[in-house]
Amino acid sequence: MSLLKFVKGDNTNKAMEFLQGSPNLLEINDSDGRTVFHYALENNNIQLLTELLIKLSESSEFYNLNIEDHFGHTPLILAIHNNYMQGFDEILKFKIDVNYKTKNGKTALHYAAESHICQFLEKLIKKEGKINTNCAEGSCLHIALKNSQVENALILLEEKDISLKEIDENGDSPFHTVIKEGIPDVFLKICQILEKKKENEGDLVKQILNAKNSSGNTVLHEAILKKRSNLQQILREKFVKTFLLEEKIKNKEGKTANEIEKFLEEEEENQKLAALEKKKMHVIKNREKQEQKKKETIEAEQKMKEEEELKKKMKENTDKTHQKQDKIGMVYMGVILICAFILMYLALNYLAEKKKDNYLD
Repeated sequence: MSLLKFVKGDNTNKAMEFLQGSPNLLEINDSDGRTVFHYALENNNIQLLTELLIKLSESSEFYNLNIEDHFGHTPLILAIHNNYMQGFDEILKFKIDVNYKTKNGKTALHYAAESHICQFLEKLIKKEGKINTNCAEGSCLHIALKNSQVENALILLEEKDISLKEIDENGDSPFHTVIKEGIPDVFLKICQILEKKKENEGDLVKQILNAKNSSGNTVLHEAILKKRSNLQQILREKFVKTFLLEEKIKNKEGKTANEIEKFLEEEEENQKLAALEKKKMHVIKNREKQEQKKKETIEAEQKMKEEEELKKKMKENTDKTHQKQDKIGMVYMGVILICAFILMYLALNYLAEKKKDNYLD
């Protein structure tokens, strides 16, 4: 087995044995492009990482510690990505180019800017890390803002050579980005920086304030579009009134910030009117529903009343029919009784006459 396999398997004892000889520190795993340094960091094996770095420093062979794996991570970037501060510190003891740009255009500082551990960024800056290096996502300041890492953004803004002119893939400067993200602490810090610069670097301040992004929007356009009323007010008071920020600049749609503001106000007013109209219609519909329900209730009650009256009449008619039938029955019974009585009378008469005749004979 090779040193790479032992380090990957986190087998410290076997790896240490290999380090006693002349191991191949340049070996790269074909499946993921990682070196022994990547694996020592991945396993957070600081003891082994330290020994590997010492062996590397003793080697007379040229070795580039900034080898990227298939994910674009150098050992230093991997330490930041995994939040391994101790491994990060060990690598920084070694002579390494912290400004190495990976194939995706990022440096270790870009990854540090998006980390919630601000010490990564602070230590890289002390190692002469270039804070204004740009990648597709922008500068370190852009990345800190886009990832809501306010502390990192404020650390970067404390650096005297911080640039506010860098742009990302959308043409946004850091000032555009902070307005889009709506981070008031960083916004105020940038305003303070610009106010300090306006006396000696007035042209630069104007350039930053009036810069357009890919949509042709200035920072004032974006503040209005994002409805950041408090930020918009500060921009007007600090920079529009001092003639540093121009209100008449038009974006790609040919609209100034004031025209957009007026349009949004009208749209908001129309939305309010539409909402009121909708509410009014809702009230009317509810009223109509209530009236319809009331009408249906009255009709149902009327129908029920009619049905009850009909049942009552039918009952009365039935009762009358029964009474009539009872009377007819009584008449029939009376006739039958009379007939029976007459027949009995005649029979008795007949028997009496017959008896009389027999007697006379």
